[in-house]
Amino acid sequence: LMLFDPATRRLHVLNDTAAMIWALTDRGTHVGDLVARVGAEFHTEPSAIRADVVDVVDHLIVLRVCLTGAEPSAQSPASPASVTAVRIVPSASILGPYGVLGSDVYIDVRDRDLRTDLLRILAPLRRTRPTIGAGLYYRIEVIDDSCQVSLNGKMIARGSNRAAVRRTLLSDLNVTPLEMIEGAIALHAGAVEIGDRIIAFPGASESGKSTLVAQLLERGHGYVTDEALVIDHTDLEARSHPKPLCIDPGSQDTLAHLRPAVSPVHDQSWDVDPGTIGAGRISAGGPIGAIVFSRYRAGADATMRGLEPVDVMHRLLANSFSVPAIDQAGFAALIRLANGVPAFELEHGGVDHLPLVESTITSSSNALTPTISL
Repeated sequence: LMLFDPATRRLHVLNDTAAMIWALTDRGTHVGDLVARVGAEFHTEPSAIRADVVDVVDHLIVLRVCLTGAEPSAQSPASPASVTAVRIVPSASILGPYGVLGSDVYIDVRDRDLRTDLLRILAPLRRTRPTIGAGLYYRIEVIDDSCQVSLNGKMIARGSNRAAVRRTLLSDLNVTPLEMIEGAIALHAGAVEIGDRIIAFPGASESGKSTLVAQLLERGHGYVTDEALVIDHTDLEARSHPKPLCIDPGSQDTLAHLRPAVSPVHDQSWDVDPGTIGAGRISAGGPIGAIVFSRYRAGADATMRGLEPVDVMHRLLANSFSVPAIDQAGFAALIRLANGVPAFELEHGGVDHLPLVESTITSSSNALTPTISL
């Protein structure tokens, strides 16, 4: 049995005996009753196994997959309250709605420079038939040298720097709407459409996801997202989220030609409209066809090797957003991804990796080859 703790992002693997003991604690029990039930299962005197059972229980408590208390309880820990949509009051200062990970987002901003910047940055997410309704309500206020941004009336950032407040807003748009998605899991991943297959590139921040995605877009492939990838539980289809690509300073030399026009609110990162990269093709999403975990190493030759499902599962969990909490259906979807979708580790030094990714994905024979080198 594999148990995943979304709070710590740790994966615990239990053998059959430990799994049975854990399952028996589901509704709460006393240790004595637990020992008796395990003894009956194995046709063994409770006295002979009590020390072993207590040892397993103690270990499960240390891992925090079991809780101990004065009396057994059938209640599960309460889930944190989710962000909810609020009714928007029409105003000339409100931008939106923008479609962000399935949620309608409105931004109330009067500052001219910030307004100009956000209109440019969020243009790819503008709803085609905008109407004022309910959604996430962000408000940016600038008074003298003080800037602050709030969400549904609750302040989430304050400072004297417009660029920092804007970056906080854009970062929050990658996370908060995830609390409102249903029937789906969310990976910290970029994704492109190569041929008719959606290829996911999971990775932590500043791991080069946006750079790799931008380079593949320049070669004519379709854009899905560069940061938060939402995948439906049932059909494992990726949802399109064509947000601007965020190019960090470490990638700007490689992608210098994508530098956007000078903005009134300068920021170290670049927010690039995907419609201006390559053919500017936006993917509608679709089934996940392959998963590629990319790793840059200076001077390395470009290689791709196939990964085993257990390794894939560990990596997917490490790159899963903790909100919404991964429930049984979400965990099952991750297992189906790990077991049923070809997955590879790409190591490269910035040379020859793009044609290697393309050839591996498009060639059915290569997709079954454990290790591929270029």
